[in-house]
Amino acid sequence: MSFLEILFLAIALAMDAFAVALGTGLALQEVSRRQNFRLSWHFGFFQGLMTILGWLGGQTLH
Repeated sequence: MSFLEILFLAIALAMDAFAVALGTGLALQEVSRRQNFRLSWHFGFFQGLMTILGWLGGQTLH
């Protein structure tokens, strides 16, 4: 992958994570610090996990 392709992929993933976080934040009324940490941790974990799974899937098809 070229640098430009990686850059576009990173921007798309960031926009996706931002949209989900914004929607969740608007849907919740009161969020404690613990809930805030758990939500951000889960978003980050699954965003990274899906990226790695996609990369592994691409490697097996390559």
